[in-house]
Amino acid sequence: MSGELTLSVVTVTYNCATTLADCLASVASQQGVRHEHVVIDGASRDGTRELLEQHRQQLAVLVSEPDAGLYDALNKGIARCTGDVVGLLHADDLYAGPQVLAQVAAAFADPRVDAVYGDLQYVSQHHPGRLVRHWRSTPFTRRQLEWGWMPPHPTLYLRRHHCRLPGLGGVPARRAARACGHRRRQP
Repeated sequence: MSGELTLSVVTVTYNCATTLADCLASVASQQGVRHEHVVIDGASRDGTRELLEQHRQQLAVLVSEPDAGLYDALNKGIARCTGDVVGLLHADDLYAGPQVLAQVAAAFADPRVDAVYGDLQYVSQHHPGRLVRHWRSTPFTRRQLEWGWMPPHPTLYLRRHHCRLPGLGGVPARRAARACGHRRRQP
């Protein structure tokens, strides 16, 4: 295992029964690093909750209740994380392989590293082996953020003590979300 570092992966769901099983399997398949999977479901009615209950033993946290939308659910998940590093993996996303989180943990072995992000491959929803688009990461610059650039959610990992919870500190979640080696399915 990569040192003593633990990664928290937050997944939010709402009526995602058709894609969620692959996401859960992808997180469960991660090797070489301690990790916890925190899942926040918005009281789904399509079989998502039943699927989550079938996988309950692999989840550190499972909450299924109505919420105020995506960013409210993300905040709920981040607030429940106990790992040193926090990342997001949406219910229709999956990791490119079983070593992705180990690679993330290796980057955080350097105590000067507070955030990492990487490439994102968009793949066909029905044929995950078919690449639709490849978002290539570039070296970080503060100027990019000033111009509104944001790394894709599923590629961004932050040390937990740097996770600010938009919507909890008086900043509306939607406004903060706009300001502030994975695979994503595309139809």
